[in-house]
Amino acid sequence: MVVAGIGMTFILKYSYILRHPRNWVSSLCETTKEFTNCCMCMGFWVGFFMKLCESLITNGINSIYDVYVCVLLGFIVSITSFFGDVLLEVMDAYIDSKKKED
Repeated sequence: MVVAGIGMTFILKYSYILRHPRNWVSSLCETTKEFTNCCMCMGFWVGFFMKLCESLITNGINSIYDVYVCVLLGFIVSITSFFGDVLLEVMDAYIDSKKKED
């Protein structure tokens, strides 16, 4: 589920197809602009809602433990999305530097 959350985060943040809805959401207020530009912010909520939906579909929210698991998955997706985003930026900078050398 973590890998799916990272993929969903990157799709929501970077995909060409979703650029118009993303731009509309970012234009609503400063908070939503921050949300759509931050991999950690978006990753947390993607992970949280993915686990929440999975819990509601399979057996429902039966205890506070289920809510804790949603928050935990949100944190895990958030931090891994952040590191994935940093890795992509480093790789992009490296490729750009190689292109300039040629």
